[in-house]
Order: sequence, then C-alpha cells, then structure tokens
Amino acid sequence: MSGNDLEAEIQEEREKGRKKWDHPISFILAAVGSAVGLGNVWRFPYLVSKFGGAPFLIPYFLILFFVGMPILGVELCIGTFFQAGDADAFGSMNPRLRGIGLASVFAGYAITFYYCIILAWAFVYFGESFQATSNIPWLENTGEYFSEVSMSTGNITGAFNWRTFVCLIAVWVIIFLCLFKGVKTTGWVVKFTVPLPLLILLILIIRAAFLDGSKDGIMAYLIKWDSEVLSDPFIWSGAIGQVFFSLGICMGVMTTYSSHNSKTKTNVAASEKAISLSDTGIALLGGFAIYEMLGSMRAKCYNAAGVDRYNETAVLEFNATDPDKRKQCESYLDQKSFGLAFIAYPEGIYCAGIQK
Repeated sequence: MSGNDLEAEIQEEREKGRKKWDHPISFILAAVGSAVGLGNVWRFPYLVSKFGGAPFLIPYFLILFFVGMPILGVELCIGTFFQAGDADAFGSMNPRLRGIGLASVFAGYAITFYYCIILAWAFVYFGESFQATSNIPWLENTGEYFSEVSMSTGNITGAFNWRTFVCLIAVWVIIFLCLFKGVKTTGWVVKFTVPLPLLILLILIIRAAFLDGSKDGIMAYLIKWDSEVLSDPFIWSGAIGQVFFSLGICMGVMTTYSSHNSKTKTNVAASEKAISLSDTGIALLGGFAIYEMLGSMRAKCYNAAGVDRYNETAVLEFNATDPDKRKQCESYLDQKSFGLAFIAYPEGIYCAGIQK
C-alpha cells in the first residue's frame, strides 16, 4: 500500500469515528461564541476611540477582508479536510509541520488560563448583583471594587481572595460540563450562550440611547474623524492585533471546530463569512452600548457639578475652579483596558436604571 493510500485510509477512518455537529448552525454559533469576547466588548471600542474614531475602521476592514478572513477560511478548510485539530492536521501534511499545530495549541491553552480568571471576576459581579440595589458593593467606587475583586492593587502580600478563587473553580467546572461529551454538549450549550448575550447587548443599546449624554458618547466613539492618524504605524498594528485576536485565528480553535463538520456537505466559504462578519458586527454594537453609557456617566458628572457641558464658558470656569472634578468628568470617555468591561459597564448599567 502506497503512502497516499495509507493516508487516505487513515482520513476515512478518522472521519467515520469523529463526532459531528448536530446542525450547521451549532458550528456557526460555537465559532462565533469563541471569537466574540472581551476583544469585542472593550478593546475594539477603545481602539476606535483612541485612533481618531471612524478612521480606525479603514485599516481594520482592510486587514479583516484581505488577511483575517482568508486565514480563517484556510483554517476552516484544514479542519474540515483533515478531520483533525491543528497538531494532527499539520502532521498529516508533513511530520515536520506538527510543531506548527502544537504551537497553536499551546497558545490556546495560555489564553484559556488567563481568560478563566476574567470569567471568574465576571462571576463575582454576577453573584453580587442579586443583592438589593442599595447594597451592591461597587456603587460607591467601581474602580476600588474592581481592584478588590481582581487583587490588582499591587499588594501581593494581601489576603487570599477566596471569593474569586471559588468562582474560578466554578468556571472550570462549567467548562468541563460543556465539553466532556464533545460537540454533543457544546452544540446544545451555544444555542443558549451565544444568542442571549447578543439580546442583552441590543437591550442595553436601546435603553442607553435614551439617556442624557449618550449622543456625546457616540460622537467620541465613532462619529469623530481624524484622518491624520492613518499615518501612524500603531493604528495598523492595532488593527492587525484586533483582527487576529478577535477572530481567534492561528490558535487552533477554528481548525478544531471545523474538524467536526461533514467533509463533503460543509460550505466553508459561507461559514467563514458568517463567522467573521458576525464577530465584527457584535464588536461595533458593543462599542455603541458602552460609549452610550460612558457619555451618560460623563453627563451625570457635569450635571452633579451644576455645569452646562455644552456651554464653553461654563466649562472653562469649571476647569479653573475645580480642575480635578472636570478631569474626572472627562475621564469617563477615556476608559481603557479592563476598565471598560468591569468599571464602566457596571456603573453605566446602574446609571441607565437597569437594576434590581
């Protein structure tokens, strides 16, 4: 038997024994669910605002269409054709290429470990949100509460955070329950876990749009235009990083998911476009939701100080009499990193009146 015949036989046996998604939509939902994350919630909106608003979309969409989507398509093709994850798929091409697959698996593990920590923080917030509104611990100072939850105060000798640790264990248990029967359980779980957050996001956008100051937030997010930033090399590197991280390419995830598709009945081109465009659409929606709330928080700060934020003279006087307070008000539209997810979102939701 020749080497090609042996490889064909191995592929045939592998396809027969590999579990399949119960429906093509389950695969799409799982892939979209793995692609959408904090990169959509805070990093994409932050980069748009940082790099001059709408001009950031030019390098972003160029890289998405000419780099990200083609690579995603290749990964889906590799998984579907070889019916295996990265390590076995690249190893089937040539034994010397197996290291490429192993490297992507290692990257996936590294991301999973720190992402579970972030999910544990979210679990802490979720548990605390069941309290009466007056007792919710982050209302007085969201920044201090986030530092307490994440132990990010810089004091490594502080007390062990049992609450976050218990939530971390819960996260790993849930991951196990979602995966222990392979795509059979995952396909069922994603039908709930992917549409529900999107529905909540749409509710937040609609509710926040009626808040005072939401228009200012949208202006800061997307409407402003500074074309000079296109000459900055960092806008291009930022767009590349956002596309790769958000789509989850070169980490083995998409290859593994697509390996559970039918080898002969899967439309890879359609799947690739559905995944990438859904990911981008949710990122844009996430930006609208969060910057509407940030604009409302800024307006609330000015209103509490009795200052008309649209009156230039009043703002100048405010800056002269109380520069620290004015700086605090303007800082709401300059949130970055995890602050957008764990500081702005809780306070913004409270300001929107979406509370117990």
